[in-house]
Amino acid sequence: MSWEDPPEWQCVTSDRIEAQLGALQSHDLLTFHPFAGGAAVQITSAGISKAAQYTRDRTSPIRRLDFAANSLVSAAMDNYPRPRIDIQEFLDSSRTWFYDRALDPAEVGHAVEHLEQSGLARVERTATEHPVALTLTQLGIDCGACTPISVRTFMKDQNAQSSITFNGPVQGAQIGNHNTQTNTQGPDLAQLAEFTRKTLETVRATGLPDAAHGRVVAAGEALQEQLEVTNPEPGLVHRLRDAFLLSITENLGQTATGGAVRVLAASCGIDLP
Repeated sequence: MSWEDPPEWQCVTSDRIEAQLGALQSHDLLTFHPFAGGAAVQITSAGISKAAQYTRDRTSPIRRLDFAANSLVSAAMDNYPRPRIDIQEFLDSSRTWFYDRALDPAEVGHAVEHLEQSGLARVERTATEHPVALTLTQLGIDCGACTPISVRTFMKDQNAQSSITFNGPVQGAQIGNHNTQTNTQGPDLAQLAEFTRKTLETVRATGLPDAAHGRVVAAGEALQEQLEVTNPEPGLVHRLRDAFLLSITENLGQTATGGAVRVLAASCGIDLP
């Protein structure tokens, strides 16, 4: 099966359809009354709300990226203790179906980059930087061992535990017992958000090679998403910021786009590695 083939649920028996309708009725999403010539089905208000949510989710870039990342980890874990998958084989499998729409190769590519930048996977690439295989790291295996598998939740928990806090004497403080201070270092979020937004705009407007473009955009979008939440997690912001800045340095180099981004960085008080 390729990613363009219909999912298996498009070819189902009437008995299975009836069973599914019954299950939806048990969750108060619809009313279902079978009779000799067919069935009467009416969706409830809760069902309408759920359908609206599904409609939003099926086209949401964030939901589709989450699904792709989770599916990649799940597929790799099927080969445990050698959690490695061929990316083309993954693309040709039914695992790429998200509701009634298959993930396209670019979406899977972004998810591969996301797993790599999060430290969950190592990626094998061709000489032209095309990803061909993915192997989970120990951190990725730990993520895959969770039920259900959720890369987002796993990384959120990991970074909540890794916020950097120093609890000790403060330079210049009065010497004496219990003279300690908790110092949590973090970036200027407003400047970082502005830099990320402008950098993504700049990169998207240029004709970079697909591989370089994809890596920078994936890293920037991951950081931008975290910066947009109500209470950004300091540990996760640090990690995503570092990954984004490193991606800029490695992929933009001495190109004209790289020069423009370096000017942006300087104007926002951000040092590129």
